[in-house]
Amino acid sequence: MNLLNYFIDKPVSSVIVNSFIIILGIIALQQLPSREYPTVTIPSFTVEVIYPNASASIVETQITIPIEEALAGIPGIENITSDSRQNRSTINVEFIGGTNTNSALGKIRDKLSIVRASLPNDIKEPIIQTFDRDFFMAIGILGNNFSPAKLNHLTDKFIANKIRSIPGISKVSVNGDNYKVIVELDRQKMHQLNIRTSQLIEALQKNNIALPAGKINQTFPINFDDKLYSKNDVENIILSAKKSLIIKLKDIANIQLQEDDPDKTIKVNGQTAAILYLSSSQSNNIIDVSKNVNDFFIKLKTLLPNEVKVKTLYDSSKFVKNSLNKVYFTLLEAIIFVAIICLIFLKSKKLVLIPLATIPISLVGTFFMLYVFNCSINTITALALVLAIGLVVDDAIVVMENIARHHTTNNSNHIATKLGTNEISFAIIAMTLTLVSVYLPLAFYSGVIGQLFREFAIALSSAVLISGFVSLTLSPLMCARLLNKSHQPQNAIYNRLNKIIEFFLARSQISFVIVIVFIVLTVIIFFAIPKTLTPVEDRSIIGAWVETIPNSPNHNYNNYINSVEDIVKNIPEVETYWIEQSEQGFQTVMALKNLGQRQRTAAEIKIDLQEKLAKIPTINIHAWSWDSNLPNMQNTRTPTSIQISINTTETYEKLYKVISDILVIANNSNEFNNSHTQMDLNQISYDVKLNKNNIATLELEPQEIATNLKIMLDEYSPTTITIDDIKYPINIKLKQQLRELSEIYITNKSGNRTSLDNLLTLERSLGPNTLSRRDQMRYGTIYLPYSDPKDFSKKLRIAKDILDKNLPNNYSYSFIQTTKAYLSSSNIMLNISILSLIFIYSILAIQFDSFVDPLIILLTVPLAISGALIALYCYDITLNIYSQIGLITLVGLITKHGVLLIDFINKEINNGASINTAASAAIKKRLRPIIMTTATMAASAAILMFSRGSGFESRQAIGIILFYGLTFGTIFTILLLPSCAIVIKSLNLKFLSSRQKYQN
Repeated sequence: MNLLNYFIDKPVSSVIVNSFIIILGIIALQQLPSREYPTVTIPSFTVEVIYPNASASIVETQITIPIEEALAGIPGIENITSDSRQNRSTINVEFIGGTNTNSALGKIRDKLSIVRASLPNDIKEPIIQTFDRDFFMAIGILGNNFSPAKLNHLTDKFIANKIRSIPGISKVSVNGDNYKVIVELDRQKMHQLNIRTSQLIEALQKNNIALPAGKINQTFPINFDDKLYSKNDVENIILSAKKSLIIKLKDIANIQLQEDDPDKTIKVNGQTAAILYLSSSQSNNIIDVSKNVNDFFIKLKTLLPNEVKVKTLYDSSKFVKNSLNKVYFTLLEAIIFVAIICLIFLKSKKLVLIPLATIPISLVGTFFMLYVFNCSINTITALALVLAIGLVVDDAIVVMENIARHHTTNNSNHIATKLGTNEISFAIIAMTLTLVSVYLPLAFYSGVIGQLFREFAIALSSAVLISGFVSLTLSPLMCARLLNKSHQPQNAIYNRLNKIIEFFLARSQISFVIVIVFIVLTVIIFFAIPKTLTPVEDRSIIGAWVETIPNSPNHNYNNYINSVEDIVKNIPEVETYWIEQSEQGFQTVMALKNLGQRQRTAAEIKIDLQEKLAKIPTINIHAWSWDSNLPNMQNTRTPTSIQISINTTETYEKLYKVISDILVIANNSNEFNNSHTQMDLNQISYDVKLNKNNIATLELEPQEIATNLKIMLDEYSPTTITIDDIKYPINIKLKQQLRELSEIYITNKSGNRTSLDNLLTLERSLGPNTLSRRDQMRYGTIYLPYSDPKDFSKKLRIAKDILDKNLPNNYSYSFIQTTKAYLSSSNIMLNISILSLIFIYSILAIQFDSFVDPLIILLTVPLAISGALIALYCYDITLNIYSQIGLITLVGLITKHGVLLIDFINKEINNGASINTAASAAIKKRLRPIIMTTATMAASAAILMFSRGSGFESRQAIGIILFYGLTFGTIFTILLLPSCAIVIKSLNLKFLSSRQKYQN
């Protein structure tokens, strides 16, 4: 305690030390980045391999399985999933949270380099991409007089490349129509000129190279560039030169530069467009990145052709900026409210300065701690600062109240300050460590939840620690100069409260029973409240995903695209919409007007959209809304559905049968609407059966036969053309597509021709359009949609029951995507809650040197939590990760009241008072600071509770928990806790007395 007296006796030291806290905080604030959420490190990578013209089954056996087996041995992998579809293999590798990203990437590269030798030669080189968050910005490039391919080329070459150089941009994806060189072969001319397909492909590949050719005089480099740069270059490729007869590609084919692909549609507000999707790594400030992008386009407009227009389709940084600005405004409101409450209670402008002085020091000092722990300014840390406003003043209030009490004993200001500070210092330290200990368990979790709320814990704990220091150094100094003996107001309210408390003290056993009832009530309400992963946020973006129609060409989608567009463009809340078509179907995305400019929420518009789209026949359409942007928890296409992976080693046909049976049961249960799976066995394919004897006789290779099939029945891309340093495919096909094998002839090296029906047969079969694997097992995904997000926990129990009862023994299931994230977060939050109580109990036991006193203090927890849960239930708000972190915070806050009361009771007992007398004195002496500190903390929570604007849903959840939990908990703590202390301490004394008699 000498250190405390030192700061009282040396006021200059106290002022300088607290000033340094502010200076360090201001310096740190200038270095802290701003973003929406804290950085979450969950290393995830995608390995993509293109195998042109290969069927899904070939891709699976030749590409996917070998790569999966190679990657499976890497330590630290959480799971491996893969999709094998026609032409493409996609393997997703997710590592355990906290794994070093660079190390994980290096191990994947090492494994791929080893397995590459066993993969087919004609695959494209594997591409490894780091999994980025969903795009934060979408930009449309529109050009009325440009062909789709020319517009996309302009975007890719002159816009995308420049954007990639903007600091903070991690990935730029261009979605548009590409140039394509189409080589239409004339079979008759090929036969007449004796040109084989293998000869044609070899010529294309050999005449598209750039080679090193050394230097002249070891000084002047020689450029040996024989690449294809134009349609003319392709036309003049020499296929054969014998006896002065030169045969060029244009002699046997019609070559076209295609600029409009009928199988691909990209529209923005009905106009042909190219779309840029911009991603930013979590470590970047997307507000600054977005500003840099917008500044870039302002400069670029003067360089683009007049016909080209740039339109920002969606910019999530606006949501982030509005959300942060709203939190900052809430911060200011909380400071004003706390100041007003302090003024109401203290009735003195001078005395208000004592608690208010802790606010700037604690909050600004917190910025320094955020900088030290490599945190950022984000919505999570900003929320913590808002809550901290009510917390940081309470220690100063408690110190001031205790010092004021000593003024009544005719002590001088200096002596009263020392006595009051030393007397209350134990309680201040205990309360501070109690609140900090609530968040200690977060340090043991490296997953999404642990990383996400680590910064919340650091921000709030730092503010509380600093406020505790300020209250024991600067606050006593201010009390010594501002307090006088007249500042001891008592009024009728306090007198009436004391009478009510005396009523309960006289009936201590009944009070103890009431507390037990509250504990039971807390458990009952906890299980009755709906539970979700996150609150549904209105981020002003919705969309609809349209599945492919099996065995239907993409250009057949035009009528459906037009039907969807007619519905979308007539939605009054839509500000901008765009439509994109791909191999997997097409989707429309709608950016809505700001929340304040429309009557309906995004969720309501989505429901209305789904009802209208459902009337379009033949196709399956799934409306979605972007409800959350939590790192690694987004899933825009199926946010209000339970996502389940059905896993097995059985065939895909058997897997599909099991999935179909489960879907029938789910739909018949009337609990889920439109349950479905993306797995489909209606994809027509053909299996090749080779006549190996004939092939051997004609000295043909299977590879050459396969190439002929690709060209004659479909198209084949053996090489590329380079336009402005961008590579585009050269596709070879026949002028007139053939349908029968007897029409396709192949020539061997000896010049002998034979039709393919002599070499092979084709057997038609049905199979899945995509072959999916999870952890090296086959799997299919089931989606069980539900209408109300609040029904999630109930629907999850029903889904589990359906699966447990109806899934065969050799099948297993696992929840994936947002459902997995919910289950993971629930388990983690439960563990954190239990550990927090253990930490609080342990720290209190050490401080009070008692196993009993912490139990009495922790009785405040059910009193507060029951009030918070009742409020959630009445407000129809779910128990989600925000409300759960609010409950954990509430535990630390409400136990501070218990610490104040039990600390005083123990002091009175040590001074010779009886338990009843000590409890009565404690509540009378601590009543005023308890009510006042509760009022300041509840004021901060109330500001969050009534907050509106971008991201208000998460702020509201925490605000309701803390406001009602603190109010309800404080009322019943002052009424019931002293009585419980009497009962428990009396029982403890009897136990100790009995044990002493037994030992004697």
